[in-house]
Amino acid sequence: MLRTFVAVAVVLAALASGAGPARAQAALYLTQADIPTRLNEQGLRNFMRGHNARQINEQDDHRTWKFKAGTFFRSPPGDLECHLLFYDVEHGSRLFVTEMTVFLSNREETAFLQNVTLERPQFKPRNRYIVVLTVRRQEMASANFELVGRPVERSGVVEFSDEDTADPDQMTAQQQSAAAEAQRIAIAREQARQREYEEAMREQSADPGAGSGGGSEGGEEEYGELPETGEASSSSGGCASCSVARRTGRSPAFGLAFLTALGALALRPRRPR
Repeated sequence: MLRTFVAVAVVLAALASGAGPARAQAALYLTQADIPTRLNEQGLRNFMRGHNARQINEQDDHRTWKFKAGTFFRSPPGDLECHLLFYDVEHGSRLFVTEMTVFLSNREETAFLQNVTLERPQFKPRNRYIVVLTVRRQEMASANFELVGRPVERSGVVEFSDEDTADPDQMTAQQQSAAAEAQRIAIAREQARQREYEEAMREQSADPGAGSGGGSEGGEEEYGELPETGEASSSSGGCASCSVARRTGRSPAFGLAFLTALGALALRPRRPR
């Protein structure tokens, strides 16, 4: 019996020595009500308890939430610095959002009132939060609340840059200018070739022996070799309009018009897909 009593006494003594002095606890209240002036600590505590808010309404600017946090310690905290930690608990677990530091007037102070302003987009409407009061990294009190306000509005309009909306199959202005210049050069060349052809025709008509065909071999048609002969000294090596004229049986002017129409079709921009 004596041994049992001694063992129990030793266990109680060990627990008492290991626990140490108890840390002061506190009560934390939130309110958006106008607090009357000239209230003592007990009157302020009763007012905050009676007007404690679980829902914080957004201001008229639809950007901020403003309220007051009142803290009342059961005994002096023994420190000049306290912290209010804000966590997002919308999905259950705590997600740290921000921190606010509060400095007390003296170490024996047992109550303080703090103005709090929460802003978008760090805080979101219709979300649940918890504010935790800590002294020397130890939680002293906490309060849950929900922010009430206008939800985030989305216009549904998506803006794209010119590069995003450009059709890869459609020519740019620079490409169209280059194509137009190439077409102009091609037309000028065809016109020069046509003038050379007409000049050769006039020279052949002025030659009295050209019509008899005596100067040609193998019974070739009159003027049959003039396009090749006229272009033999040119750098391009052939008259495209004359070639079209020979194949279609029409005049070189028709060949030039045909090639011009083909160039215009090539410059036409493609329709967007």
